[in-house]
Amino acid sequence: MNNLQIFENDQFGKVRMIKINNKPYTVGNDVAAALGYSSPTHAVKRHCKGCMTHSLPTSGGIQEMKVVPEGDIYRLIIKAADQSQNEEIKERAERFEKWIFDEVLPEIRKTGQYIDKPNSVEDLIILQAESVKELKQKVDYQEKQINSIKDAVIHTDQDWRNWVNQQLNTIGFRNKNYREVRKQSYDILENRARCRLNVRLNNLKERLEQAGAKKSKVNKVSKLDVIEEDTRLKEIYTSVVEKLVIKYSA
Repeated sequence: MNNLQIFENDQFGKVRMIKINNKPYTVGNDVAAALGYSSPTHAVKRHCKGCMTHSLPTSGGIQEMKVVPEGDIYRLIIKAADQSQNEEIKERAERFEKWIFDEVLPEIRKTGQYIDKPNSVEDLIILQAESVKELKQKVDYQEKQINSIKDAVIHTDQDWRNWVNQQLNTIGFRNKNYREVRKQSYDILENRARCRLNVRLNNLKERLEQAGAKKSKVNKVSKLDVIEEDTRLKEIYTSVVEKLVIKYSA
């Protein structure tokens, strides 16, 4: 679900939320304003680490806004409580935390949306139907993820890996600097292939996570995995290693 949702609270007003890559984000200024910051924009800029810009519909049309993930919501809450000498603001921060983390987010994770208490039997029937629809969508999504996991599995060419590691280790032994030799090989590859290995590595890890891979497997993924899954990069990197061997053997 990627549609904008607006959650209302008598005390905190409106907080806009949207899902990006299946993760909940809120409009940073909404959170900061609800917590009583004198300058919401400054608070978001100062305290939030995962802030990103996203296009959202407003009464004035589509506008670019800063949205923040769960971690930054918590940071804004903590800073509001810690920095204020006003007990009322501290209590407000605690109540806001309870509303967001005990009511809104758990309900979104469970059903895909925030559901207010029904006021009638008709409302209850509608909400139940919506819940069934959301659950069916979740099941369909999980099935797609299971089917796509095959595409995310890393097929390793152990002979090639052993050859690469052996050559780089030999060069590193001669130069007494294993880490620098490997870094140099990656730098040369990035320059020749016009690619950024760190970006590709992060993308590969995200694909594995979305496909349901274990955290231990994701953590073991390396730049060599990135190179190996791309035929073009693998060919270029093989050439890079061969030339480094010649260079340092001379």
